[in-house]
Amino acid sequence: MKTRTLVAAALFLALPLGACHTDPFGLKPEVKVTLPDTPAPEAEAPAKEPEDGTPPEVTQP
Repeated sequence: MKTRTLVAAALFLALPLGACHTDPFGLKPEVKVTLPDTPAPEAEAPAKEPEDGTPPEVTQP
């Protein structure tokens, strides 16, 4: 009975220590980055394969 009481008391006294931890799940960002107000421009759509099954032509920049 004394052992159970000591274990319960230790757990009860350890609970307030968890309240001292300000970010237990790591939800705050680690760096200070501001996101832009406008979204990024749309990327070009990939070339579609022709209906007959031949691969699309590749152009060199």
